[in-house]
Amino acid sequence: MARKNRKGFTLVEAVVALAILVFAMSMAMSGYIFLLKNADEADTQNELDNDVQLTIERLKKDIRLSTMNEMFFYPETPPFTAISFPIAYDDEDDSDDMIERDEKGRIIWDETVIYHIRQGTPNQLVRTTFSPRDESLSHDERQKQLNDVVAHGDGSATYNRGNAKSMVLFSNLLDWELSPSTATINTYAETETEDTIFLGYIMLDPDSVPNRTHKIRFKASGQDSASGGYELGIDRIEGNTALRIREAEDQVIQNQQGASAVRLYGGLRYDGGHILHFPATQVGNEFSMDLKNDRIEETNFGGVDAKKYQTVVDTRDDLNPIDTVVQLEGMTACWEASAQTAEPDPVLMSMNQSGKVIRTLLKSDHIACKGMRACLTFRAPPDNPVQLDHVFFGESFNNSSVLAFNSAAKLPVTFSNTGTTTTKADIPAGGIVTSDWINIPITNINYLVSYEVVSAPSQLARIDRNAWPSFPNPSPIAPATTQIATPISVSKEELAKNDAPWKDAYSTNDVAIQNAYFVPFLESATASFVDKGTYTSAIYDTKLESPTYGDISWNAIVPGGTRLAFKVRSGSTPEEVRTISWNSATTFDSSRTVPGTWKRYIQFQTLMASETGTHLLSPILKDVAIDWNGVRKLVNISGEFIKGPNGGMYEITVDGKELQSALIVDLEIFKDIQSMDGKKRTATSAIKVELSPRNTQPTQ
Repeated sequence: MARKNRKGFTLVEAVVALAILVFAMSMAMSGYIFLLKNADEADTQNELDNDVQLTIERLKKDIRLSTMNEMFFYPETPPFTAISFPIAYDDEDDSDDMIERDEKGRIIWDETVIYHIRQGTPNQLVRTTFSPRDESLSHDERQKQLNDVVAHGDGSATYNRGNAKSMVLFSNLLDWELSPSTATINTYAETETEDTIFLGYIMLDPDSVPNRTHKIRFKASGQDSASGGYELGIDRIEGNTALRIREAEDQVIQNQQGASAVRLYGGLRYDGGHILHFPATQVGNEFSMDLKNDRIEETNFGGVDAKKYQTVVDTRDDLNPIDTVVQLEGMTACWEASAQTAEPDPVLMSMNQSGKVIRTLLKSDHIACKGMRACLTFRAPPDNPVQLDHVFFGESFNNSSVLAFNSAAKLPVTFSNTGTTTTKADIPAGGIVTSDWINIPITNINYLVSYEVVSAPSQLARIDRNAWPSFPNPSPIAPATTQIATPISVSKEELAKNDAPWKDAYSTNDVAIQNAYFVPFLESATASFVDKGTYTSAIYDTKLESPTYGDISWNAIVPGGTRLAFKVRSGSTPEEVRTISWNSATTFDSSRTVPGTWKRYIQFQTLMASETGTHLLSPILKDVAIDWNGVRKLVNISGEFIKGPNGGMYEITVDGKELQSALIVDLEIFKDIQSMDGKKRTATSAIKVELSPRNTQPTQ
């Protein structure tokens, strides 16, 4: 009997179907597991990337609020693995969006931040803060605070522990280095210019170098593609505290290789008139500059609080080398006809002045300097000689514009140009004659010169064309300077020395010139040096509350008969320094240990006296130095460099160490991942950035 057909699978079919289903499910599961593993690896990589990026952003934000001046590193030589620095925040109670500063302009730091590694399995990158910051800690104590945090993993066993908090930024295997960027400068420029270049920061320890003297090395490392050489010009080197402003050309130069540094004069375009020029010709040429720690070097004499009393700061081009110096006021033209008439060039006139007596007023507002004595210079026309006689010099009557002498203060003038002393001045055509010294002090009052014109075929004079625009027809309203007249009934000798007012001794009809700025023949009056004077320096800040001063020393030229001496005063504030009377300070005339009380701020005063009797010589002060025992500090070093077409590139080190112009942060994170074949592979994420603090300021 036939069986009916039934729907369903045979056993074989069921087995085959089950096998296919198992295979499909295995394939699906394998794909799913593969996807899961890939997703896990991707998540791990993303996690690492996020940790790196967030850490760098956090560090970047903190560093921007800090300063290189107060940074400390662990270990103390690069590459570093831990760092400590301060942070200042804006005061939310005000609306200026500015960080807070104290009365001296110094930033008020709010907290100390330390980034460090806490060793473990795995390692942890930790941010430890001390808030508020303990401002009483010394630099050595801050370094120890950092070392303690690294050793203990947090701030529980160091200074200010009660205000310490630690936060783990991430936990993982990591490689972390902090290192300074190398200080390199490029001094090429299309045309010569002077530029201030920030070189970087370095921790200077005066006790770690011989004689507390640091050595800064400049080494030619290359050149710009457009440069024609490897030269280097330095005007000044400057650094807060341990490397104060120094004129580069005045420093001790050593270890020169390939070229020799020279002192180069450049006039007013350079500070102090000079630069240090290093004519390198190839890569590797180098020299070192010795800079003593810590020291004031006053070579250009100026600044706030600097005062001159009967002294001048002058550039002496007769010295070798040319130098900026302090000397007594004088030995220069104290009055010039061209200044009084505002006419630089004299003019020839057809007037006949022979046989007349001329009196010229030297107005006080044109007296440019002081001196203990005076001499007069006269000039003749270019084509004819002039002879003068009976020349007198003295104070004007009652210091007024009346052309009469104050009889108690006038003297006859003599001339010794021909080897014989005489009252006559014989001036060759186109030439000048200068009188002997006259024992009348020059101050800021009116003086009078009187002289008889014996012969003058042509006339030479300076005329103020503004006061007398219609010469030779003078304006009657111009102020009186010179009068020329013929006497009524007295001799020429008596006329020349007459003490009476001008109008009483002359016929007004015979006055040839009056009421005009008119100066015939007289060229200038020169003053000798004053008898004494002082130069008071700026007030210098040592940056130390209780410095240990060393010597005050100087370089000077002190001719026989002159005197140069010093005084020093010191105080805790500039105001305190100013209140100390110089009369109470010790006077000394040779280099010695700084006398008096040793406090943070210091100022010196130089006392000068000219040659006794003649007053023709003055002491010449070229530079002054005061040193003291500096302390270990991070120093910001910069300089005034000359850039030009032949400028080169230079690497700079101090005491063999590289300068820090910024921090280079190199961070790499590792994590092991299980692969499909059962093997492990390491996922990594790395970043390298350069970070620069925005609140760096000179150490106070």
